[in-house]
Amino acid sequence: MVLQSRQVALDDLPPLVLVRQARLDAAQRLCDRQAFVIEPLEAAVDFVKFLTSAANQQTLAKQGALLPPVKGALSAVTDPNLQAVAQLVGNAPYYQLYYDQFMSPAVGNTVNDQAQALFAGSTTPQAAAAAIDAAAASGG
Repeated sequence: MVLQSRQVALDDLPPLVLVRQARLDAAQRLCDRQAFVIEPLEAAVDFVKFLTSAANQQTLAKQGALLPPVKGALSAVTDPNLQAVAQLVGNAPYYQLYYDQFMSPAVGNTVNDQAQALFAGSTTPQAAAAAIDAAAASGG
């Protein structure tokens, strides 16, 4: 079995798929990437192994859906620009894609909100930095 991926519009995202007796609201929508709720734990582990198999990562790379983090799957990347990015990332001693996810949710959300406010012109760099510092200081 090989995982298939497709691009969808934000409004076309399906309700959150619940597997077994998950404790989440089925009305929630998927956003940013994918979310899965799988029980029992053994089934979740098997599913992660399936998603991260070289075969599935190659399929997704061929479709342009991702740059595969799995060794042996980068050969499926054919776009020269994506190959250059993959080489840059692969040779980096440290790489962090989403800075907001490195921090606690409260601080990460503040970083996102302040970045948006900066781009909208509704705050200053100094005020944004102060808001982020305050969120971090509060233990968020």
